[in-house]
Amino acid sequence: MEWTVGIHRERLLLPFERAAPAVRADGRGGGCRGEIVYFPGCFAEYHSRGGEYRSSVAVLETMGYRVRIIDGSCCGIARLTIGDVEGFRRRAGELIARLDRESGNGTEIVFSSPSCLLCVREEYPRYLGDERTKAIASRSFDIMELLDRDAEAFGLREPAEKLEQRAVLHLPCHQRSNGSSRAFIRVMERIPGIRIVDVNDRCCGLAGTFGMRKARFDISIEMGSLLFRTLGDSEGDLVLTPCGACQLQIGQVMGTKVTHPVQYIGPFIAPIEPVRTIEEGSPS
Repeated sequence: MEWTVGIHRERLLLPFERAAPAVRADGRGGGCRGEIVYFPGCFAEYHSRGGEYRSSVAVLETMGYRVRIIDGSCCGIARLTIGDVEGFRRRAGELIARLDRESGNGTEIVFSSPSCLLCVREEYPRYLGDERTKAIASRSFDIMELLDRDAEAFGLREPAEKLEQRAVLHLPCHQRSNGSSRAFIRVMERIPGIRIVDVNDRCCGLAGTFGMRKARFDISIEMGSLLFRTLGDSEGDLVLTPCGACQLQIGQVMGTKVTHPVQYIGPFIAPIEPVRTIEEGSPS
């Protein structure tokens, strides 16, 4: 990999999960709260299909939404970060057209990736600037923003055993930029027995493909050194972050499992009225 595409030989890469049973939720969520569109993004779709992807759909269904999933599309942020502005504009236009088709009549769009949400809510209006793009941006939300906004629409199950855990919550750079940070903290603080340790003022240093490169691997690790020291001093029982790149970087440096918050909070959410959930291996 180092000689062919320039990825540092010590950089850990995640396996693809495309072979995992497909999650198709359309029409199975009861839909008492109407329809919602879910955009998983590349990391969830290809590397966390059984984790972030499945948990996000399950949470939305438990909240009473009928979920329409936008598979096989990329927000294009990787193109923007390497300076391919024209390529980014093309990708943005393609995705906006698809989101417009799939979210007609003002249907809200939910993201579990902070980078994808940042693209749609802030970068697309800046680079495209048309009214359709701005309208789609205005009805795009992080899944934790939805949970925070609709907090009265669902309850929280009491843990089977009393929890006394310190959850270290790392909110990545794109999360802070897209304005959804406080929603994450408010949702997590509702879980009984959880003490939140917020380390959201540090960068992990990976910066997309930046920290993958042979010439920048060591720089990337050094950039994240303050975060790694903070995590080490936190004495947390678990580390949570919604960013796939941060999960990769923290996991490699700290040698610990890092999880998307939606995977952790999902089992605690109780519906107001019964709705059917995803069945493993169900046909499309």
